[in-house]
Amino acid sequence: MKRILIGINQNLKQSEQRDARQKLKALNKAIELFEKAGIPINDLEAFRTSFTNYFENYVRNENKLFKNVPKERLYELFNMSYRELYKLEREFLTNRIQLDQDNNPIYSDYNIYAETKKELEVYNAITSFADAVKGLEASLGRTFNRNDINQTFKGVFDMFEYTNLKPNNHLIKSAQ
Repeated sequence: MKRILIGINQNLKQSEQRDARQKLKALNKAIELFEKAGIPINDLEAFRTSFTNYFENYVRNENKLFKNVPKERLYELFNMSYRELYKLEREFLTNRIQLDQDNNPIYSDYNIYAETKKELEVYNAITSFADAVKGLEASLGRTFNRNDINQTFKGVFDMFEYTNLKPNNHLIKSAQ
């Protein structure tokens, strides 16, 4: 059976978008610190691997006088805080979102598909029922209380979008 789109995982989408904003914020703050210190970022991939290693390697390789200078002193000389840079590095590296070469987030597929006949049957039954309720409301010129419908048919509709009578994708995906 061909997969058929039945919904979007809004929770995953919102979570990944939030994580991407946090990751980019950490990266941009680190870039800002380097710009203030006058240190160019010539190798973005190496920089994204470790902000602190990039700083130390760049400074030591650019000027042989800094070869034996202690790490703490290097940061002082460039008015940078090792702790702040390390904290940004941890925020960046522990974030699950991946970035492409242009620092654009790579997101998951948020789509939810019916992949079996049974899942499609359940999805069609729920949407037919929702359409019937909406049709009856239109014919009668009144709206049924969505809380009552959700209470009666507990779990059939998405608990966050039951007012729109949106099918509960978790119920559909659990159909055997």
